[in-house]
Amino acid sequence: MRFPGTGVPETKRRHMQAAELRVTDFRILEEVALKGGEGFNLLLGGNGAGKTSLLEAMYVAGRGQSFRHREVRPWIREGARRALIFVRTKGEGGDEHRVGLEQGRAGRLVRIDGRELRRRSELAKAFPLQLITPNSHELIEKGPGQRRRFLDWGLFHVEHDFNEVSLDYRRSLQQRNVALRRRDPTYQAWDSQLASYGERLNRYRETYLPTLERLVAVELAALEQDYALTLRLRPGWPEAAEGGLVDVLRDRRGEDRERGYTTAGPHRATLEVLVDGIQAERRLSRGQQKLLIYALFLGLAGFVVGEGGEPPVLLIDDLPAELDARHLDLLLQRLADRGLQCWISAVDLDIDTASPRHKVFHVEHGRVTER
Repeated sequence: MRFPGTGVPETKRRHMQAAELRVTDFRILEEVALKGGEGFNLLLGGNGAGKTSLLEAMYVAGRGQSFRHREVRPWIREGARRALIFVRTKGEGGDEHRVGLEQGRAGRLVRIDGRELRRRSELAKAFPLQLITPNSHELIEKGPGQRRRFLDWGLFHVEHDFNEVSLDYRRSLQQRNVALRRRDPTYQAWDSQLASYGERLNRYRETYLPTLERLVAVELAALEQDYALTLRLRPGWPEAAEGGLVDVLRDRRGEDRERGYTTAGPHRATLEVLVDGIQAERRLSRGQQKLLIYALFLGLAGFVVGEGGEPPVLLIDDLPAELDARHLDLLLQRLADRGLQCWISAVDLDIDTASPRHKVFHVEHGRVTER
């Protein structure tokens, strides 16, 4: 494992970009074709114009699923037979990938560079992205699942073994849970293997968390947030257990058999976000929570850059919401300093777009035109 914790300088590197985007018959978007700038790509227009749908199409291309809801039928524009999404990505070294997705009434076809997708993780490698919406405060306020996924995203993009270990853990967990539900005593045979994979996952998380915490603190300071941040990981089993996870699994066999699932392991881990020692959702206003969200995502991008990974394209829906003019200016400057390609939706946003790295697109009634 790496994660030396040396810090990440401000960068002007050319990061991952969505260089070209084509969308056909996706929600209210009938036919969209545009080329992205390296910096800010502003999607401006009234409510219901199609701005969020455009961000959603990009998200689907990078994740294989929507951030709005699981039902895919609304993806297809009324009267159309299928929805098409195409993204050409360009990495730091000039490497390009072509991601194409076709969603019909009966199923979905996804290709990367002309080859049919085998694993959804291939999408994440070809088109790494992160999304911030007005609901992103749920990362702080709601259950631990979202925070686990946030934590693991960075590891996926910089630690080559992490994805395989994670898959092995999930497969072992699934097998143990199936045996538990069937009251099949062979579930005991999975304890050692599950514990081995689980403790490796936990070591990955514990090793990189201090670096992430420090990078997020840097972002908070740049956004003029004056408090002490602590990111604390609860591994998903009693930390004082002398024999490690395998002994916990053995001790809980009776409980797990009754419940029909495994009650200990990194799938039950919790990432606590503390502000001055207090749970962040209890300490911060909604506007402060939003700034913390941006700091978390920028810190995560900084971590990936520092470890030689490909930083994400950042999708931001309704950026000005709940931010005053001062903090909006600070945030825009910080995003520009990081050099990330950003796709930003807003009803209106008054920023200096004279830079050749920035582009402005007007969205109206599902049509997109470059200003």
